[in-house]
Amino acid sequence: MAQTITSPRIDEADADQTINRTFWDNTVQFVKAWAGEASFSRDAIASFGIHIFSAVISLVTTLILARLIGAANYGIYGVALVYANVFAYMSCLGFADLIIRTEARDSDQKSGNVARDTQRTALVATIVAGLVLAGFGLTIGRWLVPAPAPNSAWAFAIGMAMVAPIAYQRLAEATLLGRHQPILSLLPERIIRTIAMLVLVMVLAIFASSSLGANQAVAVQAAAYMLSISGAAFLVFRTTPKHTTPHKSRFQPAPLRDAVPFLLVGLTTLFASRLDIMMLAVLSEAEIVGQYRLAAQIAAVVMMISTVSQAILSPRVSKLSSENRLHELINKLPRLGAVLCAIAAMLSAVIYLGFHLALPWIGDDFTNSGSVLAVLLIAFTVVALLCPALPLLYMGGHAKYVGYANFIAMAVNIVLNYIFIPRYAGTGAAVATLISMVTLYGLYAFCA
Repeated sequence: MAQTITSPRIDEADADQTINRTFWDNTVQFVKAWAGEASFSRDAIASFGIHIFSAVISLVTTLILARLIGAANYGIYGVALVYANVFAYMSCLGFADLIIRTEARDSDQKSGNVARDTQRTALVATIVAGLVLAGFGLTIGRWLVPAPAPNSAWAFAIGMAMVAPIAYQRLAEATLLGRHQPILSLLPERIIRTIAMLVLVMVLAIFASSSLGANQAVAVQAAAYMLSISGAAFLVFRTTPKHTTPHKSRFQPAPLRDAVPFLLVGLTTLFASRLDIMMLAVLSEAEIVGQYRLAAQIAAVVMMISTVSQAILSPRVSKLSSENRLHELINKLPRLGAVLCAIAAMLSAVIYLGFHLALPWIGDDFTNSGSVLAVLLIAFTVVALLCPALPLLYMGGHAKYVGYANFIAMAVNIVLNYIFIPRYAGTGAAVATLISMVTLYGLYAFCA
Protein backbone atom coordinates (compact mmCIF):
# COMPACT_ATOMS: atom_id res chain seq x y z
CA MET A 1 0.00 0.00 0.00
CA ALA A 2 1.46 3.22 -1.05
CA GLN A 3 2.05 5.72 1.71
CA THR A 4 1.06 9.19 0.94
CA ILE A 5 3.71 11.68 1.85
CA THR A 6 2.36 15.05 2.67
CA SER A 7 4.46 18.13 3.10
CA PRO A 8 3.64 20.38 6.02
CA ARG A 9 1.39 23.17 4.94
CA ILE A 10 2.74 26.64 5.62
CA ASP A 11 0.03 29.12 6.29
CA GLU A 12 0.72 32.28 4.32
CA ALA A 13 -0.72 34.46 7.07
CA ASP A 14 1.62 32.89 9.66
CA ALA A 15 4.58 33.35 7.34
CA ASP A 16 3.74 36.97 6.79
CA GLN A 17 3.33 37.45 10.52
CA THR A 18 6.72 35.87 11.19
CA ILE A 19 8.40 38.03 8.58
CA ASN A 20 6.70 41.12 9.92
CA ARG A 21 7.68 40.26 13.48
CA THR A 22 11.30 39.74 12.44
CA PHE A 23 11.30 42.98 10.54
CA TRP A 24 9.73 44.78 13.52
CA ASP A 25 12.25 43.31 16.00
CA ASN A 26 15.15 44.31 13.77
CA THR A 27 13.72 47.78 13.39
CA VAL A 28 13.31 48.17 17.14
CA GLN A 29 16.89 47.01 17.75
CA PHE A 30 18.18 49.42 15.11
CA VAL A 31 16.27 52.33 16.63
CA LYS A 32 17.52 51.47 20.11
CA ALA A 33 21.11 51.26 18.87
CA TRP A 34 20.73 54.52 16.96
CA ALA A 35 19.19 56.20 19.98
CA GLY A 36 22.10 55.07 22.13
CA GLU A 37 24.64 56.35 19.63
CA ALA A 38 22.66 59.56 19.17
CA SER A 39 22.65 60.10 22.93
CA PHE A 40 26.40 59.50 23.02
CA SER A 41 26.87 61.92 20.12
CA ARG A 42 24.71 64.56 21.76
CA ASP A 43 26.69 64.26 24.98
CA ALA A 44 29.93 64.51 23.04
CA ILE A 45 28.82 67.56 21.06
CA ALA A 46 27.45 69.30 24.15
CA SER A 47 30.61 68.48 26.14
CA PHE A 48 32.84 69.86 23.43
CA GLY A 49 30.67 72.96 23.26
CA ILE A 50 30.96 73.55 26.99
CA HIS A 51 34.70 72.93 26.89
CA ILE A 52 35.17 75.35 24.01
CA PHE A 53 33.15 78.01 25.84
CA SER A 54 35.14 77.38 29.01
CA ALA A 55 38.42 77.38 27.08
CA VAL A 56 37.64 80.77 25.55
CA ILE A 57 36.71 82.27 28.94
CA SER A 58 39.79 80.74 30.57
CA LEU A 59 42.01 81.99 27.77
CA VAL A 60 40.73 85.54 28.12
CA THR A 61 41.15 85.35 31.90
CA THR A 62 44.67 83.95 31.56
CA LEU A 63 45.79 86.70 29.20
CA ILE A 64 44.30 89.48 31.35
CA LEU A 65 45.87 88.05 34.52
CA ALA A 66 49.26 87.58 32.85
CA ARG A 67 49.23 91.19 31.67
CA LEU A 68 48.25 92.45 35.14
CA ILE A 69 50.78 90.59 37.29
CA GLY A 70 53.72 89.97 34.92
CA ALA A 71 55.79 86.86 34.26
CA ALA A 72 57.45 86.51 37.70
CA ASN A 73 54.21 86.76 39.70
CA TYR A 74 52.50 84.53 37.17
CA GLY A 75 55.18 81.93 37.78
CA ILE A 76 54.57 81.94 41.55
CA TYR A 77 50.81 81.84 40.94
CA GLY A 78 51.22 78.92 38.55
CA VAL A 79 53.36 76.87 40.91
CA ALA A 80 50.90 77.39 43.79
CA LEU A 81 48.01 76.15 41.65
CA VAL A 82 49.95 73.21 40.23
CA TYR A 83 50.79 71.90 43.69
CA ALA A 84 47.27 72.59 44.94
CA ASN A 85 45.91 70.39 42.15
CA VAL A 86 48.61 67.76 42.55
CA PHE A 87 47.94 67.38 46.29
CA ALA A 88 44.19 67.46 45.64
CA TYR A 89 44.53 64.62 43.15
CA MET A 90 46.62 62.66 45.64
CA SER A 91 44.01 63.35 48.34
CA CYS A 92 41.35 61.62 46.24
CA LEU A 93 43.33 58.39 46.80
CA GLY A 94 42.06 57.00 43.49
CA PHE A 95 38.43 57.23 44.58
CA ALA A 96 37.35 59.52 41.73
CA ASP A 97 37.92 56.77 39.15
CA LEU A 98 36.52 54.10 41.46
CA ILE A 99 33.33 56.14 41.92
CA ILE A 100 32.89 56.43 38.16
CA ARG A 101 33.21 52.68 37.77
CA THR A 102 30.96 51.89 40.75
CA GLU A 103 28.23 54.33 39.79
CA ALA A 104 28.28 53.22 36.15
CA ARG A 105 27.97 49.53 37.07
CA ASP A 106 25.30 50.08 39.74
CA SER A 107 23.19 52.50 37.71
CA ASP A 108 20.70 49.80 36.72
CA GLN A 109 20.26 48.51 40.26
CA LYS A 110 17.56 49.82 42.55
CA SER A 111 19.50 49.88 45.78
CA GLY A 112 22.88 51.31 44.80
CA ASN A 113 24.20 50.49 48.28
CA VAL A 114 27.69 49.65 47.03
CA ALA A 115 27.97 53.03 45.34
CA ARG A 116 26.77 54.86 48.44
CA ASP A 117 29.22 53.06 50.72
CA THR A 118 32.02 53.88 48.27
CA GLN A 119 31.05 57.55 48.28
CA ARG A 120 30.95 57.69 52.07
CA THR A 121 34.37 56.03 52.36
CA ALA A 122 35.78 58.30 49.68
CA LEU A 123 34.53 61.47 51.35
CA VAL A 124 35.99 60.67 54.77
CA ALA A 125 39.31 59.40 53.45
CA THR A 126 39.72 62.28 51.00
CA ILE A 127 39.11 65.03 53.54
CA VAL A 128 41.59 63.48 55.98
CA ALA A 129 44.20 63.00 53.25
CA GLY A 130 43.60 66.54 51.97
CA LEU A 131 44.29 68.08 55.36
CA VAL A 132 47.43 65.98 55.86
CA LEU A 133 48.82 66.80 52.41
CA ALA A 134 48.02 70.49 52.78
CA GLY A 135 50.03 70.56 56.01
CA PHE A 136 52.85 68.69 54.32
CA GLY A 137 52.82 71.18 51.45
CA LEU A 138 53.05 74.12 53.83
CA THR A 139 56.02 72.50 55.56
CA ILE A 140 58.08 71.99 52.40
CA GLY A 141 56.67 74.95 50.44
CA ARG A 142 59.77 77.08 50.60
CA TRP A 143 61.70 74.46 48.60
CA LEU A 144 59.00 74.20 45.93
CA VAL A 145 58.50 77.81 44.83
CA PRO A 146 60.91 79.42 42.34
CA ALA A 147 63.32 82.04 43.67
CA PRO A 148 61.25 82.71 46.83
CA ALA A 149 59.86 86.23 46.83
CA PRO A 150 58.21 88.08 49.76
CA ASN A 151 54.73 87.09 48.54
CA SER A 152 55.48 83.52 47.42
CA ALA A 153 54.93 81.96 50.85
CA TRP A 154 51.45 83.50 51.21
CA ALA A 155 50.50 82.53 47.67
CA PHE A 156 51.57 78.94 48.30
CA ALA A 157 49.69 78.86 51.63
CA ILE A 158 46.47 79.97 49.94
CA GLY A 159 46.99 77.24 47.38
CA MET A 160 47.35 74.62 50.10
CA ALA A 161 44.07 75.79 51.66
CA MET A 162 42.40 74.75 48.39
CA VAL A 163 43.62 71.13 48.47
CA ALA A 164 40.74 69.47 50.35
CA PRO A 165 37.98 71.50 48.60
CA ILE A 166 39.36 70.73 45.14
CA ALA A 167 39.58 67.04 46.05
CA TYR A 168 35.94 67.06 47.12
CA GLN A 169 34.95 68.66 43.82
CA ARG A 170 36.72 65.88 41.93
CA LEU A 171 34.68 63.30 43.83
CA ALA A 172 31.46 65.17 43.09
CA GLU A 173 32.26 65.41 39.38
CA ALA A 174 33.12 61.69 39.32
CA THR A 175 29.75 60.89 40.90
CA LEU A 176 27.94 62.83 38.19
CA LEU A 177 29.99 61.15 35.47
CA GLY A 178 29.27 57.71 36.88
CA ARG A 179 25.55 58.54 36.82
CA HIS A 180 25.88 59.15 33.08
CA GLN A 181 25.57 62.91 33.52
CA PRO A 182 28.61 64.11 31.54
CA ILE A 183 27.07 67.52 30.88
CA LEU A 184 26.21 68.21 34.52
CA SER A 185 29.68 67.09 35.60
CA LEU A 186 31.18 69.87 33.50
CA LEU A 187 29.06 72.74 34.80
CA PRO A 188 30.89 73.46 38.10
CA GLU A 189 34.44 73.40 36.74
CA ARG A 190 33.87 74.58 33.18
CA ILE A 191 31.07 77.11 33.59
CA ILE A 192 30.79 78.34 37.19
CA ARG A 193 34.49 78.54 37.99
CA THR A 194 35.61 80.04 34.69
CA ILE A 195 32.93 82.75 34.67
CA ALA A 196 33.54 83.56 38.34
CA MET A 197 37.28 83.77 37.71
CA LEU A 198 36.81 86.12 34.76
CA VAL A 199 34.49 88.43 36.71
CA LEU A 200 36.78 88.53 39.75
CA VAL A 201 39.89 89.20 37.66
CA MET A 202 38.15 92.04 35.84
CA VAL A 203 37.05 93.52 39.16
CA LEU A 204 40.65 93.38 40.38
CA ALA A 205 41.83 94.94 37.15
CA ILE A 206 39.53 97.89 37.75
CA PHE A 207 40.06 98.44 41.46
CA ALA A 208 43.46 96.95 42.36
CA SER A 209 45.57 96.83 39.22
CA SER A 210 48.46 98.74 40.77
CA SER A 211 48.90 96.32 43.69
CA LEU A 212 47.89 93.05 42.05
CA GLY A 213 50.34 90.21 42.55
CA ALA A 214 50.58 86.44 43.07
CA ASN A 215 48.73 86.56 46.41
CA GLN A 216 45.68 88.25 44.95
CA ALA A 217 45.72 86.00 41.89
CA VAL A 218 45.70 82.80 43.97
CA ALA A 219 43.03 84.22 46.32
CA VAL A 220 40.78 84.99 43.36
CA GLN A 221 41.27 81.44 42.07
CA ALA A 222 40.37 80.08 45.50
CA ALA A 223 37.14 82.14 45.58
CA ALA A 224 36.18 80.88 42.12
CA TYR A 225 36.82 77.29 43.22
CA MET A 226 34.55 77.69 46.26
CA LEU A 227 31.70 78.79 44.01
CA SER A 228 32.21 75.84 41.67
CA ILE A 229 32.43 73.38 44.58
CA SER A 230 29.10 74.62 45.89
CA GLY A 231 27.62 74.04 42.46
CA ALA A 232 29.03 70.51 42.31
CA ALA A 233 27.57 69.62 45.73
CA PHE A 234 24.17 70.93 44.65
CA LEU A 235 24.17 68.91 41.42
CA VAL A 236 25.11 65.70 43.24
CA PHE A 237 22.23 66.28 45.65
CA ARG A 238 19.77 66.90 42.79
CA THR A 239 20.80 63.75 40.87
CA THR A 240 20.77 61.39 43.86
CA PRO A 241 17.89 58.89 43.46
CA LYS A 242 15.16 59.66 45.96
CA HIS A 243 13.37 56.30 45.82
CA THR A 244 15.98 53.74 46.77
CA THR A 245 16.20 50.91 49.26
CA PRO A 246 16.71 52.39 52.75
CA HIS A 247 20.38 52.13 53.57
CA LYS A 248 22.65 54.19 55.77
CA SER A 249 25.97 54.59 54.03
CA ARG A 250 28.96 53.41 56.03
CA PHE A 251 32.73 53.74 55.94
CA GLN A 252 33.97 50.51 54.37
CA PRO A 253 37.59 49.31 54.12
CA ALA A 254 36.98 47.41 50.86
CA PRO A 255 36.77 50.53 48.64
CA LEU A 256 40.13 51.66 50.04
CA ARG A 257 41.74 48.51 48.65
CA ASP A 258 39.89 48.84 45.35
CA ALA A 259 41.01 52.45 44.96
CA VAL A 260 44.73 51.76 45.44
CA PRO A 261 45.41 50.68 41.81
CA PHE A 262 43.63 53.79 40.54
CA LEU A 263 45.68 55.93 42.93
CA LEU A 264 49.01 54.49 41.81
CA VAL A 265 48.14 54.78 38.14
CA GLY A 266 46.72 58.27 38.61
CA LEU A 267 49.76 59.50 40.49
CA THR A 268 52.15 58.37 37.81
CA THR A 269 49.91 59.96 35.16
CA LEU A 270 49.79 63.20 37.13
CA PHE A 271 53.52 63.45 37.76
CA ALA A 272 54.33 62.47 34.20
CA SER A 273 52.30 65.49 33.01
CA ARG A 274 53.21 68.00 35.75
CA LEU A 275 56.93 67.45 36.13
CA ASP A 276 57.70 70.24 33.70
CA ILE A 277 56.33 72.98 35.98
CA MET A 278 57.68 71.33 39.14
CA MET A 279 61.20 70.93 37.82
CA LEU A 280 61.21 74.39 36.23
CA ALA A 281 60.33 75.86 39.63
CA VAL A 282 63.38 74.17 41.16
CA LEU A 283 65.86 74.59 38.29
CA SER A 284 64.98 78.05 36.96
CA GLU A 285 63.61 81.46 37.90
CA ALA A 286 60.06 82.61 38.52
CA GLU A 287 59.91 84.60 35.29
CA ILE A 288 60.77 81.54 33.19
CA VAL A 289 58.14 79.53 35.06
CA GLY A 290 55.60 82.26 34.34
CA GLN A 291 56.41 82.23 30.63
CA TYR A 292 56.09 78.47 30.50
CA ARG A 293 52.90 78.46 32.57
CA LEU A 294 51.21 80.94 30.25
CA ALA A 295 52.08 78.80 27.21
CA ALA A 296 50.82 75.67 28.99
CA GLN A 297 47.54 77.37 29.89
CA ILE A 298 46.99 78.43 26.30
CA ALA A 299 47.93 75.00 24.91
CA ALA A 300 45.50 73.42 27.39
CA VAL A 301 42.73 74.58 25.06
CA VAL A 302 43.87 71.83 22.68
CA MET A 303 44.38 69.32 25.49
CA MET A 304 40.72 69.68 26.44
CA ILE A 305 39.84 67.71 23.29
CA SER A 306 41.52 64.67 24.81
CA THR A 307 40.20 65.38 28.30
CA VAL A 308 36.54 65.54 27.32
CA SER A 309 36.86 62.48 25.07
CA GLN A 310 38.32 60.42 27.89
CA ALA A 311 35.68 61.65 30.35
CA ILE A 312 32.82 60.67 28.04
CA LEU A 313 34.35 57.32 27.11
CA SER A 314 35.25 56.21 30.67
CA PRO A 315 31.76 55.35 32.02
CA ARG A 316 30.78 53.90 28.64
CA VAL A 317 33.82 51.61 28.57
CA SER A 318 33.18 50.54 32.17
CA LYS A 319 29.56 49.66 31.46
CA LEU A 320 30.22 47.80 28.21
CA SER A 321 33.13 45.95 29.79
CA SER A 322 30.94 44.70 32.65
CA GLU A 323 28.37 43.50 30.09
CA ASN A 324 31.02 41.80 27.88
CA ARG A 325 30.11 44.13 25.00
CA LEU A 326 33.30 46.12 24.77
CA HIS A 327 33.90 44.87 21.22
CA GLU A 328 31.06 47.13 20.07
CA LEU A 329 33.17 50.17 20.88
CA ILE A 330 36.74 49.07 20.14
CA ASN A 331 36.51 49.20 16.35
CA LYS A 332 35.31 52.81 16.46
CA LEU A 333 38.18 54.16 18.56
CA PRO A 334 40.83 54.53 15.80
CA ARG A 335 38.42 56.61 13.71
CA LEU A 336 37.58 58.70 16.75
CA GLY A 337 41.29 59.34 17.37
CA ALA A 338 41.83 60.44 13.77
CA VAL A 339 38.95 62.93 13.96
CA LEU A 340 40.19 64.32 17.28
CA CYS A 341 43.72 64.72 15.90
CA ALA A 342 42.45 66.66 12.88
CA ILE A 343 40.44 68.98 15.11
CA ALA A 344 43.42 69.47 17.43
CA ALA A 345 45.75 70.31 14.52
CA MET A 346 43.41 72.98 13.14
CA LEU A 347 42.81 74.45 16.59
CA SER A 348 46.57 74.52 17.29
CA ALA A 349 47.25 76.54 14.16
CA VAL A 350 44.61 79.11 15.12
CA ILE A 351 45.91 79.37 18.70
CA TYR A 352 49.54 79.80 17.66
CA LEU A 353 48.67 82.59 15.24
CA GLY A 354 46.37 84.26 17.77
CA PHE A 355 49.06 84.26 20.45
CA HIS A 356 51.53 86.14 18.28
CA LEU A 357 48.87 88.68 17.37
CA ALA A 358 48.07 89.23 21.06
CA LEU A 359 51.68 89.22 22.31
CA PRO A 360 52.22 93.02 22.03
CA TRP A 361 49.23 93.53 24.32
CA ILE A 362 50.22 90.80 26.82
CA GLY A 363 53.73 92.16 27.37
CA ASP A 364 57.29 91.72 26.20
CA ASP A 365 58.25 89.60 29.22
CA PHE A 366 56.17 86.75 27.72
CA THR A 367 57.98 86.73 24.35
CA ASN A 368 59.74 83.44 25.11
CA SER A 369 56.36 81.76 25.59
CA GLY A 370 56.00 81.47 21.81
CA SER A 371 58.51 78.66 21.30
CA VAL A 372 57.15 76.80 24.33
CA LEU A 373 53.63 77.10 22.97
CA ALA A 374 54.60 75.67 19.58
CA VAL A 375 56.15 72.55 21.13
CA LEU A 376 53.25 71.96 23.54
CA LEU A 377 50.68 72.32 20.76
CA ILE A 378 52.44 69.58 18.80
CA ALA A 379 52.47 67.37 21.91
CA PHE A 380 48.76 67.80 22.61
CA THR A 381 47.83 67.18 18.98
CA VAL A 382 49.58 63.81 19.09
CA VAL A 383 47.86 63.06 22.40
CA ALA A 384 44.47 63.76 20.77
CA LEU A 385 45.21 61.05 18.19
CA LEU A 386 46.03 58.42 20.81
CA CYS A 387 43.80 59.48 23.72
CA PRO A 388 41.00 56.85 23.24
CA ALA A 389 43.47 54.16 24.31
CA LEU A 390 43.60 55.44 27.89
CA PRO A 391 39.96 54.86 28.97
CA LEU A 392 39.98 51.55 27.09
CA LEU A 393 42.82 50.33 29.31
CA TYR A 394 41.87 52.21 32.46
CA MET A 395 38.18 51.27 32.66
CA GLY A 396 38.45 48.02 30.74
CA GLY A 397 40.26 46.21 33.53
CA HIS A 398 43.85 46.69 32.36
CA ALA A 399 44.97 49.60 34.53
CA LYS A 400 48.29 47.89 35.27
CA TYR A 401 49.46 48.59 31.72
CA VAL A 402 48.68 52.28 32.24
CA GLY A 403 50.83 52.18 35.37
CA TYR A 404 53.76 50.59 33.56
CA ALA A 405 53.57 53.15 30.76
CA ASN A 406 53.35 56.00 33.25
CA PHE A 407 56.49 54.91 35.09
CA ILE A 408 58.44 54.71 31.83
CA ALA A 409 57.22 58.14 30.67
CA MET A 410 57.90 59.70 34.06
CA ALA A 411 61.47 58.41 34.08
CA VAL A 412 61.99 59.75 30.55
CA ASN A 413 60.55 63.12 31.59
CA ILE A 414 62.78 63.46 34.65
CA VAL A 415 65.96 62.67 32.73
CA LEU A 416 65.10 64.97 29.83
CA ASN A 417 64.13 67.85 32.08
CA TYR A 418 67.42 67.64 33.95
CA ILE A 419 69.26 67.70 30.63
CA PHE A 420 67.24 70.33 28.77
CA ILE A 421 66.12 72.89 31.40
CA PRO A 422 69.59 74.16 32.38
CA ARG A 423 70.45 74.62 28.68
CA TYR A 424 67.20 75.68 27.05
CA ALA A 425 65.02 76.83 29.99
CA GLY A 426 61.28 76.69 29.25
CA THR A 427 61.70 75.47 25.67
CA GLY A 428 63.78 72.56 26.97
CA ALA A 429 61.03 71.64 29.44
CA ALA A 430 58.51 71.75 26.59
CA VAL A 431 60.63 69.43 24.44
CA ALA A 432 60.94 67.03 27.39
CA THR A 433 57.16 67.13 27.79
CA LEU A 434 56.64 66.45 24.08
CA ILE A 435 58.91 63.41 24.06
CA SER A 436 57.53 61.99 27.31
CA MET A 437 53.87 62.47 26.31
CA VAL A 438 54.39 60.89 22.89
CA THR A 439 56.12 58.02 24.66
CA LEU A 440 53.32 57.76 27.20
CA TYR A 441 50.38 57.73 24.82
CA GLY A 442 52.29 55.62 22.31
CA LEU A 443 52.67 52.98 25.01
CA TYR A 444 48.94 53.27 25.81
CA ALA A 445 48.09 52.63 22.18
CA PHE A 446 50.55 49.72 21.96
CA CYS A 447 49.10 48.08 25.09
CA ALA A 448 45.53 48.67 23.88
